[in-house]
Amino acid sequence: MVPALPPPVAGRLLRLRRDPQDRRALHRRGRGHPAGRGAARPAARAAGGGGRLPLLPAYAADQAYWEERFAGHTEPATLAGRTAPPSWGHHRATAALDADVEAELRAVARRARSSWPRAFTAAVAAYVHRMTGAAEVVLGFPVGVRESAAAQNAPGMVANIVPLRLAVRGDMTLEELTGGAAAEIKAALRHQRYRQEELGHRLRLTGTGRRLYGPVVNIMPFDYELRFGPSLGTMRNLSNGPVLDLSIASYGGHPRRLGTIGVDVDANPALYTAEEAAVHLDRFLHLTARLVSGDTPIGRAGLLLPGERARVLTRGDSLAPRTAPTSSPASGRWPGGPRTPRRWWCPAGPG
Repeated sequence: MVPALPPPVAGRLLRLRRDPQDRRALHRRGRGHPAGRGAARPAARAAGGGGRLPLLPAYAADQAYWEERFAGHTEPATLAGRTAPPSWGHHRATAALDADVEAELRAVARRARSSWPRAFTAAVAAYVHRMTGAAEVVLGFPVGVRESAAAQNAPGMVANIVPLRLAVRGDMTLEELTGGAAAEIKAALRHQRYRQEELGHRLRLTGTGRRLYGPVVNIMPFDYELRFGPSLGTMRNLSNGPVLDLSIASYGGHPRRLGTIGVDVDANPALYTAEEAAVHLDRFLHLTARLVSGDTPIGRAGLLLPGERARVLTRGDSLAPRTAPTSSPASGRWPGGPRTPRRWWCPAGPG
């Protein structure tokens, strides 16, 4: 068994700087010297701000909100139609929004008095709705849980994933759904410190194999450009952590440089093949391009890629091979989960 660090050392590691005096202080405290008064403050600041841990009334309010919001919660819709343990390996497909599509997506957001990340989230919900027929889509939405300036500057791992419960109808436009997504995200952010693990436990999901949410939509509108004098570098994301089902992530999005929003689909290899991950990305971008161009209802916008309609008409409702993946890309073996066939719901509307 690996011995745990003494509490003074564990707290001090969060504040370790390059200052040699700071490192000597850490060494003395590791030998049993009393910790300084500020040793545990960074963790507290990251958790709630101001150097104090979250107050119990705030925790109770968060708990009450989520329990009320997810009363009557049922199994969320997923694109795989089944579950598997989270996987640290993943199949990734990468693309970028066309500049014209990005401009129209931003226009949809402005009409909805919102922002393009909210419109992007709505597009993901629309895609899940079209692929599954679900009238309610529950998306996982990663949040930083850093509401204050002090929390944003404190080291520590406090990120969370909050579930977004969105009602989607085929007669809605993307603008309407963007308004609903913006309201849902705003409410969720007010209660983002309540852990997803706690909510799953309160809803009696722990140990049942049932999920709190389906696909994850991860918005990272940061500047990924690095400049070293005349030299220009680019940061590239390699992983966003374990993948439960399927994640659709967006990167960048400089307001004065259209065509800078990157899109990644990360898929659990126990549930999807690499080809399926790529097709989901292409189909999502295809649907998004049609949803942002005018007031086309979600249920009438073209979903299928060129050639897919003929396949659907000749092979039934399957848009993918009926057999599950045979191995993960990293280990060559299954991370776990049942090997059952899956089928996609295909709309009867326009392709």
